[in-house]
Amino acid sequence: LLPNTDLEGARVISEAAREAVQVMVRAYARSDVADSVTLSLGLASIVPPVSELESEALLKWADEALYASKQRAETE
Repeated sequence: LLPNTDLEGARVISEAAREAVQVMVRAYARSDVADSVTLSLGLASIVPPVSELESEALLKWADEALYASKQRAETE
């Protein structure tokens, strides 16, 4: 959650986080899934005031964006 941050600001912050993880990537010998650690992020934005229904929708949208990000990463 990034209060007081618009969608473009969230993109900038998430890309910086992704790049920081990429720089720190270490071989993860114990994993049967992958040889390295990566970061997938899902972004969604809503302008306040936010109702409970909108909060649930926002989390759903972010979750959908996360899974789309993971799917793109698997095909690259």
